[in-house]
Amino acid sequence: MANLTGVALREVCAQTITISGIEVRSATADELVEALAAKGLVRGAEVAGLQRRAVVTLARRLKPEMVNDFSQAVDEVERAVEIALDVIGKGERGADED
Repeated sequence: MANLTGVALREVCAQTITISGIEVRSATADELVEALAAKGLVRGAEVAGLQRRAVVTLARRLKPEMVNDFSQAVDEVERAVEIALDVIGKGERGADED
């Protein structure tokens, strides 16, 4: 009825089902940054002028209740990094060059 990677229920007939021992946790900022680093985004951000600690700060600001899973969390932090890089680029070009 259950396996190590999840729960599989088939043809269960019961009025009350009690499930215990389930832990749901959100990804840590370090895990998100490591996922971005694996994609090469952190190094690219550093080359463009965004320090790693800024990427960590962006990852820490992500609210766990706003994402459904780890992949979406990575995507959200990646987008935040892209926005930060856009802001840096605009600052280097000058505010009047949009």
